[in-house]
Amino acid sequence: MTKEKQLIEVMGIDVRLEQVTILGYTLNYVTAGKGPVALFLHGANIGWGQWYKTLVACAPFFTVIAVDLPGTGGSTKINYHETDIVSQSVPVVEEFIRYIQRQYSVDDVALVGHSFGGWVALKIASEQPDLVRCCALSSPVGFSSDMPLHQRMLGVYPVAWLLSRTVLKPHVENIHKFLLDACYRKEACDRVFSEYVHESMHRGILSHPFLFIHSLLSGLKMRKELVFQSDITDTQIPTCIVFGVFDPVVSYLAHEPRCRTLLPKASIIAYNTGHVPMLEQPDQFNKDLISFLHKHSPACQYGVSY
Repeated sequence: MTKEKQLIEVMGIDVRLEQVTILGYTLNYVTAGKGPVALFLHGANIGWGQWYKTLVACAPFFTVIAVDLPGTGGSTKINYHETDIVSQSVPVVEEFIRYIQRQYSVDDVALVGHSFGGWVALKIASEQPDLVRCCALSSPVGFSSDMPLHQRMLGVYPVAWLLSRTVLKPHVENIHKFLLDACYRKEACDRVFSEYVHESMHRGILSHPFLFIHSLLSGLKMRKELVFQSDITDTQIPTCIVFGVFDPVVSYLAHEPRCRTLLPKASIIAYNTGHVPMLEQPDQFNKDLISFLHKHSPACQYGVSY
């Protein structure tokens, strides 16, 4: 049994594992639940399983869909050095949303995104608002060009390449350490999840997280096109943003002030977590997310009883 299927078993709910081809990419995704549709976009090249605790909590109220972005898990493998994941991800997810609209006969979806997936979600919400009902972001990149000191040198490709083959060879113990480094609450990252992420990434060295991070950088900073400007100020899509006060990747101090300037109507929540609040404080995160999604979803028979 694959680690992906083991993670599905741990979830203990009816999860359907499916694939579809969108703009030439095979996308691997899972679906569960009933009700208004919510699409979950993971961070980095972690894979849909990042949301496994949240999907379990949300499935009684919503149709939840979580997808492996291109280059990740069971989706089409790409070379992050030769394929621009930034320019590719947005149109692929837009077309995937249109596919979901046809499959489920819905007018729009709620987008839930983390880190890079949060950037993709907000980019689509600002440019294609007809596709999006509401937008929930967790530790999103895009509100600062600053990168944490320990990741800046990954902007130099030979350095990222060398480190991916030496300091952080992609075996399970190193992947576990990589995940722990993003957490404030270290106990949040359990072995079943680390083994899933290892399997998700271990599709050749080109899937290494350091090479993914390199693809987001220009020099020692975030690529200019990844930093939101005034173009999102007029976004009318209801938006909720969760930051981790102790996030070592997306600095709360660097991102939150500009976030409030560009999205003054957004609801902003700060948790005592690191980069992955859906794993570090799952009960509170899921409660807040479900409340937000219900508030901005069509009336249905699945009342809030969380």
